[in-house]
Amino acid sequence: MNALLARAADLALADSPSARTIAVDFDGVIHPEGPWDGGRLRGAPLPGAVERLRALLDGGWRIVCFTARSSEYHEDIANYLAHYLDRKVIVLPGAETAYWEIEHQVLVTNFKPGALVYLDDKAETFTGWDTALAGLPDSPHDILPGARPAQSQRAWWKVWWRPQRSRTRSPRLPQER
Repeated sequence: MNALLARAADLALADSPSARTIAVDFDGVIHPEGPWDGGRLRGAPLPGAVERLRALLDGGWRIVCFTARSSEYHEDIANYLAHYLDRKVIVLPGAETAYWEIEHQVLVTNFKPGALVYLDDKAETFTGWDTALAGLPDSPHDILPGARPAQSQRAWWKVWWRPQRSRTRSPRLPQER
């Protein structure tokens, strides 16, 4: 029995809703990743993505499509998936749900609810801190020696922090636009 199947069996025996959920990254796993291009969705899904996701949905798996894209693009992603999958796709803005428990429908979110497995093109398998990120230097400046910290980010922080510090003891995050 492979490790994923064993994990699914353990979660199912524990009656965990995550035992029936698969979380899939959008960019690079379903949709081809490329230049940003203002958030536009370009091209057909990656080969095999539509067929496999349909089979999983038909089999009763709960699918969560997570993305790092801003919530303003979630509706576009939902329309893209609904078009190709021919299934109902739901967007729950800011949905911080612990689990996705609706079969045969896809949830689009930027939050990762509990799942059996997460498919992500940028993930690294974690087996322990002794081997985690092996070969990666402690500083990004060791890889890109000419790179400097973003000055604009520092300036933004200084401008934002000073007015907040004078008004309240607990700083608030800037509002999304």
